[in-house]
Amino acid sequence: MVRNQHQALGLDQLIQAVTSYIDPIEATAALSAAFEIASEAHKGVQRIDGEPYVSHSLAVAAILAQWHAPLPVLAVGILHDLLSPDYSRGYTLQGPILDEVRSKLGINVSLLLDAVIDLNNFMRHVEGGDYHSEADSKDFRNRMAAFLQQERDAVVIKIADRLHNLQTASVLTHPYQERVSNVGLNLLVPLADRLGMGIARRQMEDYCFEINNPMYHKLLRQQCADSKFNQEIEGVLQELRQVFDARVPGSKIHWQPFSLYTIGQDLKLGKLVHVGSISLRMVALSTSKGTIARSDWQSQGEWLPFFAYPGEALYR
Repeated sequence: MVRNQHQALGLDQLIQAVTSYIDPIEATAALSAAFEIASEAHKGVQRIDGEPYVSHSLAVAAILAQWHAPLPVLAVGILHDLLSPDYSRGYTLQGPILDEVRSKLGINVSLLLDAVIDLNNFMRHVEGGDYHSEADSKDFRNRMAAFLQQERDAVVIKIADRLHNLQTASVLTHPYQERVSNVGLNLLVPLADRLGMGIARRQMEDYCFEINNPMYHKLLRQQCADSKFNQEIEGVLQELRQVFDARVPGSKIHWQPFSLYTIGQDLKLGKLVHVGSISLRMVALSTSKGTIARSDWQSQGEWLPFFAYPGEALYR
């Protein structure tokens, strides 16, 4: 079962978490205003676990803060379900509540919220049908391509939303857990991959894997957590660091483990013989300008060019 270990931060904690990269005065003003609007809209609404619904809003914003999302994205993260027909009293007051958002938080937040509302409506339509059919899959791909081109921040917020849903899925019935998992694995994991959000993609894959195959997930997790296994990895990394310290000053070598889901799929397809062979599936060479090369150790240590430039927001 997916464990519910991801309680939402309080508003003060959220503000404190973002002050390392956002001006504290601006963060306090915007996030407090967004929280006030969301609290009123979700007043009296509870999640299945009994928590006030606005706790989910804060949790989504907290995930975005971990990714160093800019302030407008954080504010819309709090407001993302503002017009949900199931979770918001604001659904019946669309005009006034959207005017309040525009008045208190500005046009940029208002426009992004409009895009998120549009995306939410589309996702409800897709999830209500057979999204495995070719017609729906094509429609989904075309619509998501438009979102990615026009307002990719809306997609990032939706990924954070569904990531928190997966983190707290243990309170749901198993059939509903499977539904949430299938949507995540088939629709949102590819989007995270396309956006270059490797950590979010691997997290979603593993939460979905744990729901769909809990025993196999537990087995692989135990094998990959073996202390000897991790000591071997660290030993190889130290050797690589010694080599690159002299050749690429200021560089860093780090191991990027694949998700347990990916490892399980590779074992199933015969790409791996046993878990031990994944000890160095991906090693990345980074400099201050970004990741410049990585090696999949199945290719006998061949280094492949890979350019990923860090931006203001880590999910870029």
